[in-house]
Amino acid sequence: MRSLRLLSTALLVASACGDDGGNPATIDAPNTQIDAPVDSPVNPGGCDYTEAMDATNDDFSGNVATGTPEATGKTITSSFTICGKLDSTHFISADQLVDIDGFVFNAASDIDVRIDLTLTGVATEYLSLNVYTGPNLSDDVGSTAKFEGDHAVLDVHLTPSTGSFEILVFAGNAAAITTPVSYKLKVSVDQPTTRCAKSTGAASYVEARDTAGNGHRGNDMVLISAPSGSLTADTTDLAEPTGLTIAPATSYRLTGVSTDITAMSSYKDRDTFEFTTGATTNEIGLRLNWPGTTQDMDMYVYPKDTVPGLGYAIVSAKHEDEFKTFAVKPNTAYWVLVGNHVTSGAGDVAYGVTVCGATFTPLTWDFAQSRGSHPPGPQIRRWTRRGKTW
Repeated sequence: MRSLRLLSTALLVASACGDDGGNPATIDAPNTQIDAPVDSPVNPGGCDYTEAMDATNDDFSGNVATGTPEATGKTITSSFTICGKLDSTHFISADQLVDIDGFVFNAASDIDVRIDLTLTGVATEYLSLNVYTGPNLSDDVGSTAKFEGDHAVLDVHLTPSTGSFEILVFAGNAAAITTPVSYKLKVSVDQPTTRCAKSTGAASYVEARDTAGNGHRGNDMVLISAPSGSLTADTTDLAEPTGLTIAPATSYRLTGVSTDITAMSSYKDRDTFEFTTGATTNEIGLRLNWPGTTQDMDMYVYPKDTVPGLGYAIVSAKHEDEFKTFAVKPNTAYWVLVGNHVTSGAGDVAYGVTVCGATFTPLTWDFAQSRGSHPPGPQIRRWTRRGKTW
């Protein structure tokens, strides 16, 4: 049983490398369902599997003694859609927890997938996706995908030798929602190398604020230290002003040099670039590339001047190519921070970040659904499992 505990502090961002996958193991978590009443919403159409065990499919929080994720019986070959709901009767006040739903599926071979989450309405202050595998479905695959704007997107590489896979939908709020909110999860085969290909052309913006005079700390912006992150105390550092407005179906290239300076906590040099999303841009892909096999480079994404962030790409490997897709809000300023991990080899390293804009169309609904929504409330509490905070 995975366990949940409360934190009263803001969401912490784990920065140690290696959060992107679990260790290969044989699955030993049961995929059968316990006998429980069907309490899912009516199938709205376009669903390959509809939630049927909402009272018992929370195997994460520890609040359901017999919690077991639902076995969808699906194996990813092209795509399939899961329909479920955020229930209005499952609220745990002490945890500020609205609902947790788990769904199990399989993969026949190594495969890249993306999972899209859309709702009939904005229902909670915190909503996210994760994928787990391994013994007891306890090994994290990829990083947490947060709901931002009108959807959440999680792109992951699946290796079936680790066992089955669980999609976990996690919703938190300062108060109970008053109306159940339906959602759709679409799991589809992905082509990340072509969906946001590495850019090798002329730079759209070249790093300029870091200099020897400011100790190569001129654009740090965020101090990342496992397991927390915070805005720097320095009032003179500024994000690189790229002046870019990210348009759909367009890619941009940011370039910089990560200097081999004394590490501050988990990272040596940290470089932050600011850009704005366009009026119809609600999703971005970010690809970080660098030469050689001695550096371990990572990247983080934040709404401007805001921590915690949207997520990160921190594969624990000394080779180029970190990639991650993020749901974003249109007409909004964001930061991408590039960090040179403390485990990197000696020497400066030049890098490039490809930024790809996109317009995601939320999944459609085939029936009228009342929309449960809440205005922004107080900062909700956060949850931690094995050092990872939600």
